[in-house]
Amino acid sequence: ENHIVMPRVPSWESFCTSTQKSTLKLLFRDLYQFILLWKRRGWTEHDFDHRINNNPNLSLKDQEVLKTIKKLYQYYQYYLQNNHQVDFEDMIHLATQRLKENDVTIPKYIIVDEYQDISYDRFLFLKTMVEKGNAKVTVVGDDWQSIYSFAGSDIQLFTQFSRTFSSEKQEPQIFRIQKTYRNSQELIDIAGAFIMKNKKQIQNK
Repeated sequence: ENHIVMPRVPSWESFCTSTQKSTLKLLFRDLYQFILLWKRRGWTEHDFDHRINNNPNLSLKDQEVLKTIKKLYQYYQYYLQNNHQVDFEDMIHLATQRLKENDVTIPKYIIVDEYQDISYDRFLFLKTMVEKGNAKVTVVGDDWQSIYSFAGSDIQLFTQFSRTFSSEKQEPQIFRIQKTYRNSQELIDIAGAFIMKNKKQIQNK
């Protein structure tokens, strides 16, 4: 657009040597974060091919990006295994698999705080514990304070809690905290009027 001619990059090696280290660090950080978020959605290596081949709205450029990140993902997993390491996301996934495949002792009562920040992989872990151990679960949270979607949290896991954990034996109960001592009522009213414009929010009144 500004009539600036940019040389074509013939290889990854030349890209690395011609790019400032600070820029490379940002790139590697973002790629690493992408892989972690991919895992927090409960997705694995096989989901790359599924999303590349079964998404008609995905551009050719985006397909190539996903194919490249898949290779990085494979190398990252190889590095972890080769060095006898595990990251936190895989730890959650492995724990969920162990729960499904083995007889383990499940606590009768499970309490989860800050539930509005839960990611899908952690949700699967919790749901597996509840179903396998027939445990009673209590979660505490506030969908108004859900601000960690950039880190993998999914607000729908909160707003659809009753539907997700309902069973033939028992329907989930919701207890609302009607008073707060952190802020003035005036501030609460202003913030509440703004937040409730989102129709997907849980009505607190």
